[in-house]
Amino acid sequence: MKQARILPIADMKKLKVDTFCVTVATTSHIRVNNQRWFFRGCHECSFKADGNEPPFICRKGHSTSDPLIKYKLDVEVFDGDDTVKFVFWDNTLDELLGMTAKTLLAKQIQRGLGDPQEYPECIDDIMERKFAFRVKWSASWGGQASVIFCKDSKELIDKIQEQLPVAESTCKDIETIMEEDVAVIESPTVQKMTQSDIDKFASLDDSILSIPNISAETEVSASSHKTPAKRSAAKNIQIEVTNLES
Repeated sequence: MKQARILPIADMKKLKVDTFCVTVATTSHIRVNNQRWFFRGCHECSFKADGNEPPFICRKGHSTSDPLIKYKLDVEVFDGDDTVKFVFWDNTLDELLGMTAKTLLAKQIQRGLGDPQEYPECIDDIMERKFAFRVKWSASWGGQASVIFCKDSKELIDKIQEQLPVAESTCKDIETIMEEDVAVIESPTVQKMTQSDIDKFASLDDSILSIPNISAETEVSASSHKTPAKRSAAKNIQIEVTNLES
């Protein structure tokens, strides 16, 4: 059994070991890096398939002309004055953006924007929004977290925030189940949030995880003031070196 801890960002950043956490934070802007917003994956293993054109070859020597296209988006999030990097993957961005990375890349290419250094404008729509997060904190990678699930339900956010002051002082542990034992399924939207619901969110319960994000119910228009000039790594922006096998 894994243990999840309800922690604010400030306490999360103090963790010295990899830890599953539940928190509330607001997305700020894209953290531009050398891996851009997607990567090509090998069909036969979990590694990245390298190359600028087919065939793409992974570190194990597997070759493919039709690699998997997967999201990997580094985003700075904040909680008060504390900031940290959260890494978003397919499991959250497929829903938040309403399409797979493969579909979005195809749309970019159709618009003549196939340069992987160009960040799609639709990504701006998930910035400056508050979410309830369940993440895996990776102390070994310099202090960052991989997003497992996130929901922008106000009721859920409020309930978790009620526990944050307690969590800050006592680091309350919540029993959770292994991710590989969880299958997210379609089910009716949960309208009322109780303490039990919060515990279910921490343990990846399907009845909570199936709550649609607001973005899935309402079309959000792009805002011109969100992440200006932060979509292109080709501009004079410091690039972060990241590792996909974290």
